[in-house]
Amino acid sequence: DWSGRAEEAVLACLKAVDLDSQSATAHAFLAEAYADTGRPDRALEVAEKAVELDPQNLWARRNLGYVYEKLGNYERAVEEYQIALAAHPKFGHLYLALGRVYLALGRHEDGLAQFEKATIIDPTDPQGHDQMGWTYFVLQDYERADVLLRKALEVDPDYAPALGHLGVVCYV
Repeated sequence: DWSGRAEEAVLACLKAVDLDSQSATAHAFLAEAYADTGRPDRALEVAEKAVELDPQNLWARRNLGYVYEKLGNYERAVEEYQIALAAHPKFGHLYLALGRVYLALGRHEDGLAQFEKATIIDPTDPQGHDQMGWTYFVLQDYERADVLLRKALEVDPDYAPALGHLGVVCYV
């Protein structure tokens, strides 16, 4: 998340691209930084360049999907995340990203399935449980939401999003 300093990240990524203009990873992170600083057109251009440089690069594909997600082009984001997952099936954050996009498309069951896969790939990451819990909250299944959010906090008692989500569930 750039430690809250996305503008500085853009500068660092530009320097990385200057140092190695053929690095797909450098271009991919620059695209993400551009997306996070509200420059979607520039982000898309750089993300496409990253994929052009190395179509199998995890970060190039992931960040092209991320840029499409930020642009609201969820169908294209799904395509890119699926391509990335085909080449890198053990990267849990891709399942989280794909799950988010499915939720944006109203495909709750597909989103939940991706979040569950993330918990299997990396049982030490609370995000999958948190996202499943919050999705069940949105679907008004408060009991299941409660269980999953508590599971996220078993994994990481200090995970702030799950603490906040659980607070809302308990209030409701």
